[in-house]
Amino acid sequence: MSGDGIARKVLVIDDEPSVRLLLERELTERGYIVTASGDPEKATEIAAREGFDVVITDIRMPGIDGLEVTRRIKASNPRTEIILMTGYASLETAAEGMHLGAYDYIAKPFGNLDLVVASLERALERSQLSSLATELQRQLAHSDRLAAIGQLAAGVAHEINNPAGFVMANLTVMKQSIKELGALMTQLRSAGEAPPTPEKVAALQRWLEENDAENLTRDFEEMIEDNLEGVRRVSSIVKDLRTFARIDREEVELVRLGDIADVAVRIVRNEVRHRARLIREIGDVRPIPVHRGKLAQVVVNLLVNASHAMPDQHETENIITLTVAQEAKGVALTVRDTGCGMPDDVKARIFEPFFTTKPRGTGTGLGLSLSAEIVRQHRGEISVESEIGVGTSFHIRIPFDTGLSPGSATQPPPKRAPRKRGRILIVDDEPLLLSACRRMLEPHHDVHLAHDGKEALALLQRDQNFDVIICDLMMPGVDGARVHNELKSTAPKLAERLLFTSGGAVTPRITAFAASLGQALLEKPFTAEQLMAAVDRTLAYAA
Repeated sequence: MSGDGIARKVLVIDDEPSVRLLLERELTERGYIVTASGDPEKATEIAAREGFDVVITDIRMPGIDGLEVTRRIKASNPRTEIILMTGYASLETAAEGMHLGAYDYIAKPFGNLDLVVASLERALERSQLSSLATELQRQLAHSDRLAAIGQLAAGVAHEINNPAGFVMANLTVMKQSIKELGALMTQLRSAGEAPPTPEKVAALQRWLEENDAENLTRDFEEMIEDNLEGVRRVSSIVKDLRTFARIDREEVELVRLGDIADVAVRIVRNEVRHRARLIREIGDVRPIPVHRGKLAQVVVNLLVNASHAMPDQHETENIITLTVAQEAKGVALTVRDTGCGMPDDVKARIFEPFFTTKPRGTGTGLGLSLSAEIVRQHRGEISVESEIGVGTSFHIRIPFDTGLSPGSATQPPPKRAPRKRGRILIVDDEPLLLSACRRMLEPHHDVHLAHDGKEALALLQRDQNFDVIICDLMMPGVDGARVHNELKSTAPKLAERLLFTSGGAVTPRITAFAASLGQALLEKPFTAEQLMAAVDRTLAYAA
């Protein structure tokens, strides 16, 4: 039993039955969950499949020896600690075992089992500390990403406020024009009922002269298209930020490094453009399996650091060059600046945790250290070149084989069947979005509304005759996941007809649920075409 009161799993591998029985009995009495095996081949398979906190293995055994056992277990479960034991102790064997990742080395016969237990306890403590360090590093990386978003918040706000500004202006003009057009229609109707006065005729003539119908139609079309472009721009910014922060998931994806570089550029655009000219040289590179959000964090970090290395008010002379190119064994990314450069002593420590050259309170010193660790997690390399007064270049090389496996590909949607009129329930706590979805779907389907999950479940208890249920994921009280779980237990056929919408999952439970949905999830904002296509897919699946 470990010091935290949790029973730890121990695997004992030895071809001598007496040793196996002794260790199994003694360690079980001390509260450990012990598995014993005399077959090292089968034991390594069990270790890879089930996972153990500590493996105690003999070195000399028939078949594969303890060194090969160590090699295989460390390859499949790097956090498992291994203790080697042998009756033929030698410094050379011990050194080789330690080189392969073994934690300790014990000579047989034991003489005193307390030595074995003490070694086991130390190995467990190291395993727990390693797990804690990994979790803290993950939290640090996430905090660094969120801190970077905070640092870039003003620039991101600018990128959102610009399209929001012209969308609001266009809508104001359109509202006024529609108001005037409504007044004109009222006057035309009244003119049909009674002879118009000279004043009304003059007012109508003035309005028609000022608002040529052809020009008005063209202006409306332009303003609507501009508004759609503004929404697309804001949606793209939000998508980039979600990719960067990766609050919702951290799965491995097949991605082109150039696409990740583009995300980073869009995030830092406003931060950089007031300090330097950014030159992009993005080549056509092969997709590789990576953590998209983590690598976006690396590129954002390098671009922001490059912009801070150059003096203000020289944005035309300051140059940052971002290059992505394919090489023989992988993909390379370089961020080069024409800034102040670094002395050799700074360059030597640049990837150390908490080392920073920025004034106190303006930098954590974690950015480059975390970036280097992220690159290493992809089996890559990061290096730096710098010359005082000339500039600095950071080079990243990531191999095609990153050691990561992408998630299973989403199944392609079925061929669209001829559209049929369906009965649809829309569930969302945002009234304006409910109204918008109803307007998009009513020409083709019979639409019913529920303003939250509780109302939807109550309605579905009375009436289950729906072909599709469009349900928001994040709602107060009864959210989309709870609606799904309730229907799965009470009306499983209805659960198959759920189509979820989401503006972003913000809780671990909803995040995990959203990750399992595949094509049954429609990201907000969506167009009428996207909504109709998703409804058609759901109708086809549920048919």
